[in-house]
Amino acid sequence: MRRATERILSKLLYVPVGLMIVMVLSEISGIAGRMMRLQVSGSTELTSYIGAVFISVCIFYVTLKNGNVSVSFFVGRLHGRKRAVFALITALLSMFAVGLLIWAGYQYASKMEAADERSLLLNLRIAYVRYVFVLGLSLALGVLVKQLFEALSDLIRR
Repeated sequence: MRRATERILSKLLYVPVGLMIVMVLSEISGIAGRMMRLQVSGSTELTSYIGAVFISVCIFYVTLKNGNVSVSFFVGRLHGRKRAVFALITALLSMFAVGLLIWAGYQYASKMEAADERSLLLNLRIAYVRYVFVLGLSLALGVLVKQLFEALSDLIRR
């Protein structure tokens, strides 16, 4: 299971790198177009959409790697049962926060889809970008549930 997760992570890292390249090229084209007094439609809009997808992938990646630096620094000072209790509380609070974000994001995306809101320049449906963000958060929630069960089993063992 661990090797499969690492394989998925190694492939997943290509997504934000590719998105950053597209985002930089989009911004460079927008800047170059303005310098040459040409109208480049949608470069800023495209950058904001790519940024939402980028953040979604990064949230999932950091959650999967259990990479919260400030929490790791604090937990490193705890030992035994205290560490297990703190990990359990952290997992519960994180699940609650991510669950609220998923719920609010899904509600907002549903309203946008019902109203058929589209971007001004590229005429893209804005709801789809919101759904991608909710998908990334949902994957992070799945990882948090796994971490919750690991914290529970660690607490029971101690």
